Amino acid sequence: MKMDKEMLAKHHFWALLLVLMPVLMIALVGLYGGVAGATAAKEQEIKKHAQSLKAALPKSQILLNKLEEQKQKLYGSRAKMWKEAWDAQKDLFTWPTELAYLQPKKFGDSIERNTRDDFIRGDRIYLAQYKKLPEMMKPTYFQGGWEAVLRYVPDWGKTLPDSEEVWLAMEDYWIQKELLSVLKSVNDSVAKFEIVGDQADKFSRKFVSRLWELELKLVDKDNTRVLTGKLTNRTNRLQPLGSGKALKLKLWVSELAAVDPLEISIEGTIVKGGESIEITSHPSLILRNEEATQATGLYKVEQIFDLLTVPVKRIDKVAMSYPSSRTAQYAPLKMAGFSKKIVDDEAKKLEDAVAESGANPTNSFGTPPGGPMSMPMSSEGGKGGQASTMDFTTHQMERLRYTAMTSQVRRMPVGIILVVDQAHMQDVLVAFSNSRLKFQNTQLHWTRFMGGLDFGNELVAGGGGPMGNPRIGEEGPMRPFSPMGKMPPGILPMGKMPPMGKGPMMGYPMSGNPGGPTASSDDPLAGSLIEMTLYGTVSMYEQYDENIAMNGPDAANNPTPMNPAPMNPTPRPVPMNPAPMPMPMTKTEPMPMTKVEPKVEPKVEPKVEPKVEPKVEPKVEPKTENKKAG
Repeated sequence: MKMDKEMLAKHHFWALLLVLMPVLMIALVGLYGGVAGATAAKEQEIKKHAQSLKAALPKSQILLNKLEEQKQKLYGSRAKMWKEAWDAQKDLFTWPTELAYLQPKKFGDSIERNTRDDFIRGDRIYLAQYKKLPEMMKPTYFQGGWEAVLRYVPDWGKTLPDSEEVWLAMEDYWIQKELLSVLKSVNDSVAKFEIVGDQADKFSRKFVSRLWELELKLVDKDNTRVLTGKLTNRTNRLQPLGSGKALKLKLWVSELAAVDPLEISIEGTIVKGGESIEITSHPSLILRNEEATQATGLYKVEQIFDLLTVPVKRIDKVAMSYPSSRTAQYAPLKMAGFSKKIVDDEAKKLEDAVAESGANPTNSFGTPPGGPMSMPMSSEGGKGGQASTMDFTTHQMERLRYTAMTSQVRRMPVGIILVVDQAHMQDVLVAFSNSRLKFQNTQLHWTRFMGGLDFGNELVAGGGGPMGNPRIGEEGPMRPFSPMGKMPPGILPMGKMPPMGKGPMMGYPMSGNPGGPTASSDDPLAGSLIEMTLYGTVSMYEQYDENIAMNGPDAANNPTPMNPAPMNPTPRPVPMNPAPMPMPMTKTEPMPMTKVEPKVEPKVEPKVEPKVEPKVEPKVEPKTENKKAG
């Protein structure tokens, strides 16, 4: 044992090494496996974090500050544009004098019960506004009366309208009145004369309009003051003077506003293109004593139109919330924010009631013409399918009316059918494009007018339609067709008249006044009349709010939250997708072309020249020298 102990003591290193070797091997294996796994896991974590940082595109504080500056500039530009648009339109949205105290309210604000009651009682306020429109448009008239052309509520019944209906009713009136004002501006622009040439002599001046050139002189003759001169047709076609065989004009002979203009007549029937007629004696051309005393010169002239001479002859239909066939599929109609809230609340009440009772759902909240429906649809419905009871208010006013809405603007599709002198079709298009409603033309078509115009006083004044054509106001509610089976977009509703482009054989009523000109044989301009159908989108701007303009719609408690317009941005990215700009740049490879050329040139030139010169010259010269020496 002693030897063994000595042996162990002597060789203890190797003994301990034998004991520790397995332990060390086990430790090394464990260390290798554990650390490698932890290292790999940490490496994956670092890579994942690096990828997330790349995807996040982190920006420096300097860049963030610049982005904030750009954002404020953008908001500032938007606020400026919004304010300019609102300032241009705010005079459109004017309440009647009796309700002028509602002017500060924003679209969709609550309206008191007493005010709503005054709004519909009798003809003092609501209907009184519409009844003034035919007089404003004379001599242009409404086919079948204004009731058959415009959208309005003919009878409110015994049910008091809520705030929503009052706002929607006024919006319809505001838009339709402005559309009619645009047409009136076309007539007014053609009627206006401008002074041209020498203006030194106030009693002898030349006036020019789109159609006529008028040379007028105010002379003394037989102790009276008489107007003489010449009238020239500036166009290249026949121009009638008027249905009463006379061209009627307003003439201002004084600069004082208190002095009314004179109404003068220039006798004649028609004037050929480029030709002139002398102004003959007419009682209206002789100034009375009071007129002669007030006359201090010839200052202004305007033509007084009749149905024979007016550019826009007739308005057949104004369709609201009616898209063209080109745009209907891209922008389904939506309702205002306050209407959506009403619909959603009503739908929730109905669902709760059905869930509690288990009975079939019924809805007395605005059943549309054509019968009740089983279940209300969502507030994001649209034309082209089954209409929902929720798409109409109690008094059958359409809720689905906008193609796009933001906190600044609402956009509504409209359509209008007109009978126009073909020479002034471009004037109509330009006037709509320049209107305060920011009219965007989406579709236009026209055809030769095959019907007849009614020269009777009753229809011009806005009376009933010819040949017994019923008024829509007498036939039923606002729309001339049932929303249960709506007409396809792009065809304007015409009541019992066919769409534009159909002649009298297709059902167009002919003139109710056989004494008036109805064909080219009676009217020299009948062949130049067209039926014109124009579709477009109008924009109504919300009342300007600087807080919302600079900080977004969430900056203030907007009483009329607007629905987002998901369909509006979607058409815009479409043309961008099929045209990826980086693709042509990756296919064209200019860099390889530059790399090939330098590689070929240096390899060929340096190898040929040095090999030829040194090998030939030194071998020939030494041989010839040795032979001569021998």
